[in-house]
Amino acid sequence: MTFALALRVLAWRLRPLLLALGLVLACAAAARLAAPPPGPTAAVVVARADLTAGHALTADDLRTVRLPSRLAPGGAAADPGALVGEHLAVDVPRGLPVVAAHLAGSRFARPAPPGTVAVPVHLADDAVAALLRPGDRVDLVAGADAWAPDPRPEVLAEAALVLEVRTGTAEPAGGLALGLAAAEPEPLVVVAVPPDAGHRIAAAAAGAVGAVLVQGS
Repeated sequence: MTFALALRVLAWRLRPLLLALGLVLACAAAARLAAPPPGPTAAVVVARADLTAGHALTADDLRTVRLPSRLAPGGAAADPGALVGEHLAVDVPRGLPVVAAHLAGSRFARPAPPGTVAVPVHLADDAVAALLRPGDRVDLVAGADAWAPDPRPEVLAEAALVLEVRTGTAEPAGGLALGLAAAEPEPLVVVAVPPDAGHRIAAAAAGAVGAVLVQGS
Protein backbone atom coordinates (compact mmCIF):
# COMPACT_ATOMS: atom_id res chain seq x y z
CA MET A 1 0.00 0.00 0.00
CA THR A 2 1.41 3.36 -1.03
CA PHE A 3 1.78 6.22 1.44
CA ALA A 4 -0.91 8.31 -0.30
CA LEU A 5 -3.36 5.43 -0.16
CA ALA A 6 -2.62 4.85 3.51
CA LEU A 7 -3.22 8.54 4.25
CA ARG A 8 -6.59 8.44 2.46
CA VAL A 9 -7.63 5.39 4.45
CA LEU A 10 -6.64 7.06 7.71
CA ALA A 11 -8.56 10.22 6.81
CA TRP A 12 -11.63 8.14 5.97
CA ARG A 13 -11.52 6.39 9.31
CA LEU A 14 -11.08 9.69 11.19
CA ARG A 15 -13.82 11.46 9.26
CA PRO A 16 -16.45 11.32 12.08
CA LEU A 17 -13.95 12.78 14.53
CA LEU A 18 -12.94 15.53 12.11
CA LEU A 19 -16.56 16.39 11.42
CA ALA A 20 -17.32 16.62 15.15
CA LEU A 21 -14.28 18.84 15.71
CA GLY A 22 -15.30 21.09 12.84
CA LEU A 23 -18.80 21.38 14.27
CA VAL A 24 -17.43 22.39 17.67
CA LEU A 25 -15.20 25.06 16.13
CA ALA A 26 -18.09 26.41 14.06
CA CYS A 27 -20.32 26.65 17.15
CA ALA A 28 -17.60 28.47 19.10
CA ALA A 29 -17.10 30.98 16.30
CA ALA A 30 -20.85 31.57 16.06
CA ALA A 31 -21.07 32.11 19.82
CA ARG A 32 -18.29 34.71 19.69
CA LEU A 33 -20.04 36.58 16.91
CA ALA A 34 -23.36 36.51 18.75
CA ALA A 35 -21.95 37.68 22.12
CA PRO A 36 -22.54 41.40 22.84
CA PRO A 37 -19.45 43.63 22.76
CA PRO A 38 -17.94 44.48 26.16
CA GLY A 39 -19.52 47.55 27.73
CA PRO A 40 -17.72 50.72 28.80
CA THR A 41 -15.53 50.60 31.89
CA ALA A 42 -14.48 53.19 34.45
CA ALA A 43 -11.38 53.61 36.61
CA VAL A 44 -12.20 53.23 40.31
CA VAL A 45 -9.90 53.60 43.32
CA VAL A 46 -10.17 50.73 45.80
CA ALA A 47 -8.53 49.92 49.12
CA ARG A 48 -5.35 47.87 48.73
CA ALA A 49 -5.75 46.46 52.26
CA ASP A 50 -8.21 46.61 55.14
CA LEU A 51 -8.32 50.22 56.39
CA THR A 52 -9.70 51.45 59.70
CA ALA A 53 -11.70 54.54 60.59
CA GLY A 54 -9.55 57.58 61.33
CA HIS A 55 -6.72 56.37 59.09
CA ALA A 56 -5.08 59.03 56.90
CA LEU A 57 -4.91 57.65 53.36
CA THR A 58 -1.55 57.28 51.61
CA ALA A 59 -0.68 56.26 48.06
CA ASP A 60 0.28 52.78 49.34
CA ASP A 61 -3.25 52.27 50.71
CA LEU A 62 -4.90 52.63 47.31
CA ARG A 63 -4.91 51.09 43.85
CA THR A 64 -6.92 51.65 40.69
CA VAL A 65 -9.05 48.98 38.99
CA ARG A 66 -11.40 49.11 36.03
CA LEU A 67 -15.03 48.15 36.55
CA PRO A 68 -18.00 48.12 34.20
CA SER A 69 -19.39 51.64 34.27
CA ARG A 70 -22.75 50.37 35.48
CA LEU A 71 -21.06 48.84 38.54
CA ALA A 72 -18.93 51.86 39.46
CA PRO A 73 -20.42 53.38 42.64
CA GLY A 74 -21.34 57.03 42.75
CA GLY A 75 -18.78 59.24 44.43
CA ALA A 76 -15.90 56.87 43.65
CA ALA A 77 -12.57 58.51 42.83
CA ALA A 78 -10.68 57.70 39.64
CA ASP A 79 -7.32 59.07 40.77
CA PRO A 80 -5.67 57.87 44.01
CA GLY A 81 -3.90 61.21 44.34
CA ALA A 82 -7.25 62.90 44.99
CA LEU A 83 -7.67 60.83 48.17
CA VAL A 84 -4.17 60.97 49.64
CA GLY A 85 -4.25 62.78 52.98
CA GLU A 86 -7.98 62.32 53.51
CA HIS A 87 -9.13 60.67 56.74
CA LEU A 88 -11.58 57.77 56.78
CA ALA A 89 -14.78 58.12 58.76
CA VAL A 90 -15.52 54.35 58.63
CA ASP A 91 -13.66 51.08 58.12
CA VAL A 92 -13.03 50.19 54.47
CA PRO A 93 -12.24 46.53 53.68
CA ARG A 94 -9.71 45.49 51.05
CA GLY A 95 -10.97 45.75 47.47
CA LEU A 96 -13.89 48.06 48.29
CA PRO A 97 -14.12 51.28 46.23
CA VAL A 98 -13.34 54.36 48.34
CA VAL A 99 -16.20 56.83 47.95
CA ALA A 100 -16.91 60.28 49.35
CA ALA A 101 -19.21 58.84 52.02
CA HIS A 102 -16.23 56.99 53.55
CA LEU A 103 -14.27 60.20 54.16
CA ALA A 104 -14.36 62.34 57.25
CA GLY A 105 -14.38 65.41 55.04
CA SER A 106 -13.18 68.90 55.79
CA ARG A 107 -14.44 71.15 58.53
CA PHE A 108 -14.64 74.00 56.03
CA ALA A 109 -15.85 74.30 52.46
CA ARG A 110 -12.22 74.14 51.34
CA PRO A 111 -9.39 72.33 53.17
CA ALA A 112 -6.49 74.35 54.56
CA PRO A 113 -3.16 73.70 52.80
CA PRO A 114 -0.44 71.96 54.83
CA GLY A 115 1.58 74.30 57.03
CA THR A 116 -1.20 76.86 57.42
CA VAL A 117 -3.68 77.67 60.17
CA ALA A 118 -7.36 78.51 59.85
CA VAL A 119 -8.30 81.89 61.30
CA PRO A 120 -11.79 83.45 61.49
CA VAL A 121 -11.99 87.12 60.51
CA HIS A 122 -14.85 89.60 60.86
CA LEU A 123 -14.46 91.98 57.93
CA ALA A 124 -15.23 95.65 58.33
CA ASP A 125 -16.90 95.87 54.91
CA ASP A 126 -19.94 93.60 54.46
CA ALA A 127 -19.95 94.28 50.72
CA VAL A 128 -16.48 92.77 50.34
CA ALA A 129 -17.45 89.71 52.35
CA ALA A 130 -20.48 89.18 50.12
CA LEU A 131 -18.18 88.97 47.09
CA LEU A 132 -15.87 86.33 48.54
CA ARG A 133 -16.06 82.62 47.78
CA PRO A 134 -14.03 79.64 49.05
CA GLY A 135 -10.83 79.48 47.02
CA ASP A 136 -10.41 83.25 46.66
CA ARG A 137 -7.15 84.90 47.70
CA VAL A 138 -7.28 88.10 49.73
CA ASP A 139 -4.89 90.54 51.37
CA LEU A 140 -5.99 91.33 54.94
CA VAL A 141 -5.31 94.81 56.24
CA ALA A 142 -5.76 96.26 59.73
CA GLY A 143 -7.55 99.58 59.95
CA ALA A 144 -5.26 102.58 60.29
CA ASP A 145 -5.15 104.55 63.52
CA ALA A 146 -5.28 108.28 62.73
CA TRP A 147 -3.47 109.07 66.00
CA ALA A 148 -0.63 106.60 65.45
CA PRO A 149 2.83 107.88 64.45
CA ASP A 150 2.50 105.96 61.18
CA PRO A 151 -1.19 106.09 60.15
CA ARG A 152 -0.71 103.74 57.21
CA PRO A 153 -2.72 100.47 57.42
CA GLU A 154 -0.84 97.34 58.46
CA VAL A 155 -0.87 94.34 56.11
CA LEU A 156 -1.75 91.36 58.29
CA ALA A 157 -1.57 88.68 55.59
CA GLU A 158 -0.99 88.52 51.86
CA ALA A 159 -2.85 86.15 49.52
CA ALA A 160 -4.73 84.47 52.35
CA LEU A 161 -6.81 81.54 51.09
CA VAL A 162 -10.54 81.86 51.81
CA LEU A 163 -11.76 78.54 53.24
CA GLU A 164 -15.33 79.52 53.99
CA VAL A 165 -17.64 82.52 54.12
CA ARG A 166 -20.35 82.38 56.75
CA THR A 167 -23.21 84.82 56.96
CA GLY A 168 -26.19 84.78 59.32
CA THR A 169 -29.48 86.50 59.83
CA ALA A 170 -30.34 88.52 62.87
CA GLU A 171 -31.87 86.67 65.78
CA PRO A 172 -34.45 88.26 68.06
CA ALA A 173 -32.69 89.73 71.09
CA GLY A 174 -34.25 88.24 74.19
CA GLY A 175 -37.18 90.58 73.82
CA LEU A 176 -39.18 89.15 70.97
CA ALA A 177 -42.35 90.36 72.69
CA LEU A 178 -40.95 93.88 72.68
CA GLY A 179 -40.28 93.70 68.96
CA LEU A 180 -36.57 94.27 69.43
CA ALA A 181 -34.09 92.63 67.08
CA ALA A 182 -30.40 92.05 67.51
CA ALA A 183 -27.96 93.85 65.28
CA GLU A 184 -27.18 92.16 61.99
CA PRO A 185 -24.18 89.85 62.62
CA GLU A 186 -21.00 90.57 60.73
CA PRO A 187 -20.08 88.05 58.02
CA LEU A 188 -17.38 85.67 59.21
CA VAL A 189 -14.63 84.73 56.78
CA VAL A 190 -12.32 81.80 57.58
CA VAL A 191 -8.92 82.08 55.93
CA ALA A 192 -5.81 79.88 55.78
CA VAL A 193 -2.56 81.72 56.49
CA PRO A 194 0.94 80.93 57.80
CA PRO A 195 1.08 80.69 61.61
CA ASP A 196 2.84 84.05 62.07
CA ALA A 197 0.17 85.82 60.01
CA GLY A 198 -2.48 84.01 62.04
CA HIS A 199 -1.05 85.54 65.21
CA ARG A 200 -1.16 89.03 63.71
CA ILE A 201 -4.78 88.57 62.62
CA ALA A 202 -5.79 87.26 66.04
CA ALA A 203 -4.15 90.25 67.71
CA ALA A 204 -6.00 92.65 65.41
CA ALA A 205 -9.37 90.91 65.73
CA ALA A 206 -10.71 93.62 68.04
CA GLY A 207 -10.21 96.26 65.37
CA ALA A 208 -11.52 96.67 61.86
CA VAL A 209 -10.00 94.29 59.32
CA GLY A 210 -10.30 95.00 55.64
CA ALA A 211 -9.86 92.59 52.72
CA VAL A 212 -8.61 93.16 49.19
CA LEU A 213 -9.50 90.46 46.66
CA VAL A 214 -6.31 89.63 44.78
CA GLN A 215 -7.32 86.40 43.05
CA GLY A 216 -10.73 84.86 42.44
CA SER A 217 -11.37 81.13 42.67
